[in-house]
Amino acid sequence: MKSNCSFFGSEQKFQALGLLAEFLLNLQTLSDKIMIEVCCAIILKGSNLLAVQRGPKSNHPWKWEFPGGKINLDETAPQCIVREIVEELSVGIEIIHQFSSVEFNYGPGYICLVPFACRILRGEIMLTEHVAQRWFELKNWESIDWLEADRELIRQNYAGLELLVSENRGETILPGSEILW
Repeated sequence: MKSNCSFFGSEQKFQALGLLAEFLLNLQTLSDKIMIEVCCAIILKGSNLLAVQRGPKSNHPWKWEFPGGKINLDETAPQCIVREIVEELSVGIEIIHQFSSVEFNYGPGYICLVPFACRILRGEIMLTEHVAQRWFELKNWESIDWLEADRELIRQNYAGLELLVSENRGETILPGSEILW
């Protein structure tokens, strides 16, 4: 039995569908503009830097990156990188320097990558989220298959990274370093 009762008329239904479509387009535009803040650690050991490789089931399989992760609402960027490195590498770090952040569009959203130069203070690296690690010289960075945001981070901060590596060759602590963990 078909009912003839209808809360909306045909024209009202058409207008409602139009409003719904407009809402969904605005929602997509909004999600394209969402910025996720992510910290990463550029870990130094003498004149070498640490890169870690993502696994086959990650968003960016087999790509290399500096370790780190998303900043939680209840923490600062330095607190985040200390937490993330303990979680991902099982080591305690000291922050030596904060480099310029890099914004990168990964399609569905943007990330703001906040890089910290760090040194390991305690522990031996044990990977918990990555499948491989490698120490590399800065001059060889282009031979690594980096995540796009990390590649851009190196490009934009290369001069500062060169200075940091040259000052760190003897494992000296730079002025203003902060011990955390």
